[in-house]
Amino acid sequence: MKTVFIEPVYAGPVSYFQSIQSADHIIFDVHGYYEKRSYRNRCEILGPNGLLKLSIPLEHGKHQKQLLKDVRISYAEKWQKDHWMSLVSSYRRAPFFEYYEDTIRPVYERRWEHLTDLNLNLFESFCTLLKWNIPFSLSEDYIPSGNFSGIDLRNKFLPQHKQSVQPYLQ
Repeated sequence: MKTVFIEPVYAGPVSYFQSIQSADHIIFDVHGYYEKRSYRNRCEILGPNGLLKLSIPLEHGKHQKQLLKDVRISYAEKWQKDHWMSLVSSYRRAPFFEYYEDTIRPVYERRWEHLTDLNLNLFESFCTLLKWNIPFSLSEDYIPSGNFSGIDLRNKFLPQHKQSVQPYLQ
């Protein structure tokens, strides 16, 4: 059985999904500390004028050591509307977008309290669209690096460590 241990991210890069597509089970690490400059609250999309970086604003405490499961989303800005409109303007003309938008849009219409809840719901939406049936669970405690018997992919996918990906059609 191939069990993958990984952190939940906000619409992670293609390489993130390539690495977990053949997993038998995924355990999401929600007891690790939130790390700045990660895909936990940001993503990158290809916009009409090049790479567009989208970031979910977080409530105070983002600079303190805080468990990922406890990180709260800030709604001081209209980030959900901005992110959704960025997706629409970037991909509206892409093949099949009209079939995907009804599954993804609800994520941007609901007010999420915790970052992990949003990330996991978006992950489930992507799995539905990809027709993946990979069971997943959340970590119950912190597991130090090297103490996991499966495949530990935590912190492998960071914006500053660009992964090479096979070209694909959008």
